[in-house]
Amino acid sequence: MLDFLKLKKTISSVGHEANKLRSEIEEKKQRRDYLETSPLPVSEFCDGIDKMIDVHAATYPAQLLDAVRGLINTPQYDFESAYLDLLSIRGGSAHRGTLQKENACWFFGALIKQRIRDAVIDIWPEQEAGPPAKERQVEIRKLGSEIDKLEDQLKALRESAEAAGITLSRADPEPVRPGLFAGGRPLGKVDTAIERDRQNR
Repeated sequence: MLDFLKLKKTISSVGHEANKLRSEIEEKKQRRDYLETSPLPVSEFCDGIDKMIDVHAATYPAQLLDAVRGLINTPQYDFESAYLDLLSIRGGSAHRGTLQKENACWFFGALIKQRIRDAVIDIWPEQEAGPPAKERQVEIRKLGSEIDKLEDQLKALRESAEAAGITLSRADPEPVRPGLFAGGRPLGKVDTAIERDRQNR
């Protein structure tokens, strides 16, 4: 006689395993999405702005050379009587009365960096930042590999179950709700499928 109780337990066990895999996949995808979209730490964001300012500043010496190139080999040039605007130069010519941003970054780079940093910190959104960029890229690649492996396991489980006449639900697990992250890790997520699986062990 067919043991329906044993069959029921087998089907339930397979279902729990499928739910567990789906939940693990969903949680890792949520973590990956978080890493791809969460803000950088404010200090790293400001470091990026510093680099941008340095790039602007680095253009000034070439602008200066273009402006004075004709004077370098003119030792008789009357510097005292000449008006040589070396603050507003851009592209070898002077835009009098205007301090170009590249030139300003060269002359006042340290001050500009500090004032922008102060402003960024003052207006930075009150939300938790993600990990540094280098760390998150390493983890994103790792999560991608883990997700692929789990999806292969789920596919193999579903195919084996269907071959045995067991149909597994393809419903997606309940997603992690926004705002339930601490350092990118879900907080307060109630995963009923996994919890039931633990209770039945």
